[in-house]
Amino acid sequence: MSDNIIWILLGKYASGEITAEELAALDALIAAHPDAAVLKTLATSIWELPTDAMPAHPVVHQRIWNRVNIRVRHSFAWRSPRRLAAAAAIIVVIGWIAWKIMMPYVYSPRQQISEAGTGKLSLTLPDGSKVCLNHHSRLVYDDRQFGKKNREVTLTGEAFFEVAGHAAHPFVIHTSRMNITVLGTSFNVKAYATDSIISTTLISGKIAVSFPHQPGKAVELLPNEKIIVPAATASTNIVRSFAQKDSSGKATDLLWLNNKLVFDNESFATLAQQMEQWYGVSIHFAHPSLMQLKFSGIIDTEPIEETLKALQLSRSFTFQVHNREVWIDK
Repeated sequence: MSDNIIWILLGKYASGEITAEELAALDALIAAHPDAAVLKTLATSIWELPTDAMPAHPVVHQRIWNRVNIRVRHSFAWRSPRRLAAAAAIIVVIGWIAWKIMMPYVYSPRQQISEAGTGKLSLTLPDGSKVCLNHHSRLVYDDRQFGKKNREVTLTGEAFFEVAGHAAHPFVIHTSRMNITVLGTSFNVKAYATDSIISTTLISGKIAVSFPHQPGKAVELLPNEKIIVPAATASTNIVRSFAQKDSSGKATDLLWLNNKLVFDNESFATLAQQMEQWYGVSIHFAHPSLMQLKFSGIIDTEPIEETLKALQLSRSFTFQVHNREVWIDK
């Protein structure tokens, strides 16, 4: 048993993780194993070698092996059974050391980040699922795990998903206030950080929506259904409704895919938030009463100045645009 323990203790000694009791036990074992004293020095010297900034895995492995191989060749003549046993011990100790060096690189997540700026961004994920990101939206996933151990993404903003079927790994979208699990379907998720609500609209298939702030609660949506939750963490109100459609029968939540922003009897404050995302601007109100004005309509691809002029036809206000700043006044 002592032959097994000594190699474990040598690895802990080299990495600096050995306790006082284990160090005392190691010294006692070394006294009975003279070759182990050489291993103790060798293991420490290898551990203390500078590794610089570690690059990709194959290079790291080669660097470690080159250092170990040179030192091992100069430390032993592989003759006696006792020294052959010591050589085997080196492999164990070096394996421990290499593991401690490589562990952060093996297990640290590698984020794949896709961001849409002032326009839309279409992308295909490694599993074949298709995503269209709306203006100023961000999708993040771990490309070492995605499609292999899971299919989980985190969304900030708005996106339309067409999810490829994969029975072994459900597709999961995380937002700040809801998690959406699906096996294969198409749906829209709107979860901008500045929005007062977060919503998902199912177009086809079936999804299950759960809520991080309400453990154990889940809602299954059918096609043309919609879930809305408040963005404020203190609220637990969940609204389930049918998706609103335009005259052609298309869900209005999807009109952004055709470069259209739809609003129906919405306050100027709410509309301003949508316009900020749509145009990449900041909108400021000189008087709080202006924020309560109500508007209905559709914004297409026209510049923001043209949109504001169109809004002026139904409500009285003035505006000024300077670079990316918009000022609304009476």
